[in-house]
Formats: sequence, structure tokens, C-alpha cells
Amino acid sequence: MHAYATETGARKSVPLFIAAASIGFTWFVDYLLSLWNVVLPWWIEGPSILGFYGLFYSIFDQKLWKISFVRRALKIPNLNGLWEGYVKSSYNNFQSELKAEMDIHQTWTKMSIAMRTQNSKGYSLNSMIVNTSNEMTLSFEFFNEPKTAAPSSMHMHRGTARLSIDPNVKSLNGEYYTGRDRNNFGVLHFERTKNN
Repeated sequence: MHAYATETGARKSVPLFIAAASIGFTWFVDYLLSLWNVVLPWWIEGPSILGFYGLFYSIFDQKLWKISFVRRALKIPNLNGLWEGYVKSSYNNFQSELKAEMDIHQTWTKMSIAMRTQNSKGYSLNSMIVNTSNEMTLSFEFFNEPKTAAPSSMHMHRGTARLSIDPNVKSLNGEYYTGRDRNNFGVLHFERTKNN
């Protein structure tokens, strides 16, 4: 998985809230231990602010950000899941729809996008979620490699895709283009069929 960019200010403010919670929780645990006259052995470290910070950050990054009201506050959609759809390419003048699958794994800070068709497989190198006043988009750079039985005209290549995210986060629609070796562009359409 790779980091992904957003323009939301939550990436700056959330760590401060987690740090404040870590300080408060460390003080509370230390207070309880002193109330109960518990003395930890020398080989066990007392409650640590950094330890709680790491634990809380990990829980937030993996789980808590997915809660609907937290996601709305963060303005980051949960794109996790299997997406099925099609690709239409300039390679054949948009004459046919090639079935495609896209598997997205996402945490609050990281993401991976894997895409498969009958001829090739690709994966994201970096990505970004942009939330403007009228549209939310997912943009990513990808690396694609043909499968063994793919047409001989296909080569490994890089490309970029930009997908509009449906307000209900049920479909992704957009376009892609590839580097100079392929020099193709096309249409992408996906609908979520399974949540991770």
C-alpha cells in the first residue's frame, strides 16, 4: 500500500486529537495504578504516552475512520471493496467494452488499487482524493503489464486515471490515458459489488 493525498486539513488536526487522548489516557491509567497501590515490576514500563499514541493512531487508521460520521467529518470516502465494470479504449475506437475488476484497499492514510482485465493487470503507484464543492474524484497513476496470452501489441506501460466518485460511493466513472509506448486513452466505469 502507498500513501495517498487529500486536501483536507484533517491530516494535520487528527494527530493532535490522538496525542491529547494519549496524554489523558496515560494520566488516567497512572492515576488508577496509584489509587490501587499497584507497583509495576522494574521490567514493565509504566503507561507510555507514545505507546498509547501508537495504539490509538493504528486503531484510528485501520478502523475508526470508517465510521460514517467520522468519514463525513474527515471528508474522505471509504472506497474499500471489489469494483466491477468495463473499459472502453481508443485502441479499437471505443467499439467494445472490456470487462474489468478493480480491488481497492484503503486505510485513513494508505491505499492500493489493483485492476484486472482479461488481457492485463495493473496496480496504483500513487493516488489522491480531491473533494471540490461539486465533485469528489479519485486520481491515480498506475503501472500495467500484459498477461501471457495478451495480444503482442500490448506492452508494459504507465498511465493515469481520474474517476468521479458517486455521492453514494457506489460507482466510479472517468477516463484514463497511457504513456507514449501505448498512447491510448479511454473510458472507465465501475460499480461496487463487495465491501472489504
